[in-house]
Amino acid sequence: GDVVAIWHTGGTEYAGRFFAAKWGAQLFVVGCSCPRLDYADFSDAFFECLTGFSPLRSAARAFAVDTHSIAHERPMAWSAELPSSWDFFNHAPGDDGAYFEAAHAMAPKPDEQSGDLDGKLAVALVARSTAKRPRDASKLYLDALKHAGFAIEAVNFESEAPRDPFAQCWYMSSEVERDGARGQLHCRVAMNDRVWLIGGVVGPTREDDSTAWMRNKRALDIACSTVRLATQRSGGGP
Repeated sequence: GDVVAIWHTGGTEYAGRFFAAKWGAQLFVVGCSCPRLDYADFSDAFFECLTGFSPLRSAARAFAVDTHSIAHERPMAWSAELPSSWDFFNHAPGDDGAYFEAAHAMAPKPDEQSGDLDGKLAVALVARSTAKRPRDASKLYLDALKHAGFAIEAVNFESEAPRDPFAQCWYMSSEVERDGARGQLHCRVAMNDRVWLIGGVVGPTREDDSTAWMRNKRALDIACSTVRLATQRSGGGP
């Protein structure tokens, strides 16, 4: 992510663009700045510098956090990674697919109204024949939340760049409520010609607990981006 900022030093107004990115356990921050009056002359060069930045050596591991692997055999052999700070439970697979649930290990704050943990996540892989459209696939997860008493404010999926081995992907975020307590839902749906991937996580809103909000979103990103199918080669291609 990056941000453009303006500040004053010694009576002069400055402007700058600051870029932060993480490769594995390494965090890089790059800053470009100049007097604000000159910013328009340098903005393109700043952009090229920041977007072209990358480490010369690959990170020793894909993520800064330790992860554990979760595997299933339906609708085909598949696996995913999850941060080790999450406790997971594998459910018995069905005819059309399989899923696992996970909860963040940290205990809830004493003042949380609902008494839930900081985050609850679910990831499923099901056969393409299970649903015709992305919205139909998402209902497998969203209907389960509604059955558990969650009221979902809005279901508005937007397309996002897919990750191999999936050809298309959609993402949504919405506030939810249960028993008078507010929460935040993140949900992702992806597909290829064989399977649907459905993942979601529920926890505190960003306003109530920004650390848990970001941790939950990151756990969903890691779980969905690390899904590997049995027919996928080690080089990453399907």
